[in-house]
Amino acid sequence: MNRTALQDYLSIENFCEIVNNTEKDIASHSIEYLINDDLSFSGILYRTETLGEIAKNLSTSFTENFPQIPWSDIARTRDIIVHHYHDVDPQIIRKILEDQIPILSSILPELKKYAVEHLDPDDQKDIVANQ
Repeated sequence: MNRTALQDYLSIENFCEIVNNTEKDIASHSIEYLINDDLSFSGILYRTETLGEIAKNLSTSFTENFPQIPWSDIARTRDIIVHHYHDVDPQIIRKILEDQIPILSSILPELKKYAVEHLDPDDQKDIVANQ
């Protein structure tokens, strides 16, 4: 059992879910609403923070295969939200929603495929059986 590959897979599953849920929010509400409504903005910040935490914890062997994703920027955004929350610029979050979420969404199938392909065969069987 390759624990790193399994951890990457589980992390990418969570990453994909967050990106997909954020896209659903963008589709059902205006970005303006998501930025200006306190509860919605808090939720977006939490998701952005979680994406950053995932980016920090993915293996280097995983992230190196997707250089088009700004993993370190995602992680740094998380650090700003967590450690410098008073410095969070809503316009930066707006740019993430407008520009980065659609880009991330477009590459989700590749991320998932890569994560599954690098699992041990037994882990692959378990995942397929549980889907």
